[in-house]
Amino acid sequence: YTVIVMAKDQLDISIALLRECSKKGNWLCLTNLHLVVEWLPTLAREWRKIKEGNVHEDFQLWLVAEHRDGFSKELLECSEKVVYESPQGLRQNMLLLYSNWESSDVWSRVDLQNTNIRMLHFALAWTHCLLQERSWYNQKLNGSHNIQYGRGDLKAAELLICSQSDEYDSLRHLMKDIVYGGKVDDP
Repeated sequence: YTVIVMAKDQLDISIALLRECSKKGNWLCLTNLHLVVEWLPTLAREWRKIKEGNVHEDFQLWLVAEHRDGFSKELLECSEKVVYESPQGLRQNMLLLYSNWESSDVWSRVDLQNTNIRMLHFALAWTHCLLQERSWYNQKLNGSHNIQYGRGDLKAAELLICSQSDEYDSLRHLMKDIVYGGKVDDP
């Protein structure tokens, strides 16, 4: 399984890997295709050539992109499409977040008997999900740039809670000004 994060310097490498993986039966995942929309007709032509030749039965090509106008219709027509959108609404986001926490190692790192730790995790979940919802709403309503609050922010906040749970002033500063507040340029 090979993953390539697409950028201008990865185009030739991607074509070479596409040829190699299709012969050997490996999986290839090209991500961030929305950044190289102008190159996609080249990818489509190469894919056509490969399909006419010998393609290993185990070969799979995964294309990952955000929605962009001008995306190659030929690639879309010959692909199975999977769409992921985060759930709408604060409640749905919190249910998803808690579900993810239950399936990860988050709860193994904390003392669940400690009420303060549980309250801090609830506050983190609520804040994170609220910011995600607000970000989505602002982008749809105003067309403004979208500030993403993702897994990295959440993971950093979780680690801070585990290490700084008794130092509320420093925890508040780190969360407010660095983890989450560092992304806000127009509060």
